[in-house]
Amino acid sequence: MTATFTASAPIDPFASLNGVLYHPRTGDIPRDAPWINTILALTAFSCEKYMGSRDLARATIDPKYYRQFKTIYERSYERGAYPNALFDWLGQWYGTPNVDYLRPAFRDPAYFADSAYGKCLAANETYRQEFRTPLRMFYGSDDEVIRPRAGRLAYEYQETLVDKGDAASTNTIVPVLVEGADHRYTFITAAPAAKAWMDGLR
Repeated sequence: MTATFTASAPIDPFASLNGVLYHPRTGDIPRDAPWINTILALTAFSCEKYMGSRDLARATIDPKYYRQFKTIYERSYERGAYPNALFDWLGQWYGTPNVDYLRPAFRDPAYFADSAYGKCLAANETYRQEFRTPLRMFYGSDDEVIRPRAGRLAYEYQETLVDKGDAASTNTIVPVLVEGADHRYTFITAAPAAKAWMDGLR
């Protein structure tokens, strides 16, 4: 492979959700996407289906919300209503992503980390390896999903592996900050920029 790129990449779902749930960005303008609540549903049930034990989702989600979260995962809406019904229905939940949708034990971040759900999220990281292909990772300064430090995780980890202190770094990852970009605009900016970069490598 000659080169590759990512944009707003969720390379560490555990770190991203941990930040949102236990360290929300607060202020006059909410900075964490309200629809991240749906990610709780999608990841809990997908962890159960593909990697976890039976009833992982039930052991994670508060019983008051289990049926609704399963509806999100299964997309079990009236025919033709999805996806508009999803967003209309979830409108009542919009606000800061909330750990209260999970069982009470999950109020403790240490419990979250040690739970089957937390371990599944942690196992789905995609950066703890050595990268040899040139890689540009675009991340936005105002991303409502992937925080800027999360956007640099792969670069920082690779630097930890290859930095010898007495020679130039062989890190093949270049983090590219897109100033003022939210989650969507980061991708819109990255796609043409990455194409121009890759065309120049031919």
